[in-house]
Amino acid sequence: MAFTEKIKDLAGRIAKQADQTKTEEAAKQAFVLPFLAALGYDVFNPSEVVPEYTQDVGTKKGERVDYAILKDGEPIILIECKASAAELTVEHASQLYRYFAARKTPVAILTNGVQYKFYSDLEETNKMDQRPFFEFSFLDLPEAVPAELERFCKDQFNAEVVVSAAVELKYTREIKAIFENQTKAADEDFVKFLAGKVHNGRMTQTRRDQFGKIVSQALLQFVDDQIRERLRLNKPVSAPAPTDAPAPVAASAALETTLEELEVFQIVRAILRQAVDPARIAYRDAQSYFSVLLDDNNRKPLCRFKANEKGKRFGTLDVSRKDVWHDIEKLEEIFGFAELLLASLKGYEAGGVEAGKEG
Repeated sequence: MAFTEKIKDLAGRIAKQADQTKTEEAAKQAFVLPFLAALGYDVFNPSEVVPEYTQDVGTKKGERVDYAILKDGEPIILIECKASAAELTVEHASQLYRYFAARKTPVAILTNGVQYKFYSDLEETNKMDQRPFFEFSFLDLPEAVPAELERFCKDQFNAEVVVSAAVELKYTREIKAIFENQTKAADEDFVKFLAGKVHNGRMTQTRRDQFGKIVSQALLQFVDDQIRERLRLNKPVSAPAPTDAPAPVAASAALETTLEELEVFQIVRAILRQAVDPARIAYRDAQSYFSVLLDDNNRKPLCRFKANEKGKRFGTLDVSRKDVWHDIEKLEEIFGFAELLLASLKGYEAGGVEAGKEG
């Protein structure tokens, strides 16, 4: 079985058995040892995988961790285990910290069999970092995890490669987290930096607040644009069926979502992300208007938008879920309807009345 399939198979087992695995020992036997076996280590060979690995550390005699994986007699990975329901905090890693202070070990793992946190000493030599450079949960396994785990397999493990990858993983993850936070609420320094690139005038507090919203909105839109472009590039092109007859002329032009409508979607999503997972915000386009929906459900409209030669109109919903239309000149004015949008969202989340079907 290929490594990726082994990891996915183990994830399926853990999902079924996690609730029944109550103790630390059960987590070790049911989840941790199969994980080490999937990485290619012989869990029954004490010269390779040592349970209850013990060593004197400083003034402490007989310090031990749950498992040590050895290579040429030296530990290359230390593992501290907890019960499956236990939260993994730095307080649970005291033995691992002491081992790092005493000797050079490239990697330490803190796990409850379901979640795994990988540590190293990237910030200060022989001192385990406070934050993991890599972590994942078998209950929510991203597609990229098996590829990252392959570096820790017995036949591929190389301490220098692992540490180099750890540096990239750690700082990439932290920078991604910074960008995610900026999409929710851009901080003042970040706003000042970007605004200085595009705005030459005096930066008043009002202008700074405006740019804060614009920066968050622009980041979200950039991500969406990249996703849409990748989907466009990866979309298979079907060869047209051979025919002797000329292609029929379409009765009317196909409906095309405009950049302006997509910007409305991004603004609404930026407003609502403080209260709901942005992935739940969707849109649908129609000839009559553009709708932003919760859970892609046309009975849960959050707002509507339409634009023509007469101008732009933005539609919110009242307490009875009836459309209330507002004339706007600029899309930035939508930020002024934040409270109405949040109220509509909270109404659906609380199980309130759904809107009637769109006409």
